[in-house]
Amino acid sequence: PERLASLSEPIEITRGGLKPCDGATVLTATAFRDERLATEFHLLGRDDTRRVEAERAALRERRAACRSRASGEPIAAFVPEGGWLTRVELEISQGRHHQIRRLCRRAGLK
Repeated sequence: PERLASLSEPIEITRGGLKPCDGATVLTATAFRDERLATEFHLLGRDDTRRVEAERAALRERRAACRSRASGEPIAAFVPEGGWLTRVELEISQGRHHQIRRLCRRAGLK
């Protein structure tokens, strides 16, 4: 809860001792649980459809239930963070010298 609350504070950008500015504001931050998305989140927003589908199929095969060699009991697949994710919506309000373009390029956005 504290971490989510801190996300709503404006991001301050300083450069060379100049005064900070409000570069972005978090509009919403919502926590939700989705085990499938938690294991496949790094595939979102990619253009290479064939490769993404192959990686998705491999991930789902690895997540399929398996059995312990010693006891034969079913073992649950590993899900990062128990499947909990946070959806964050940002509003970028300022940018100089192509900062927004660089941020988007770094994040893999267009």
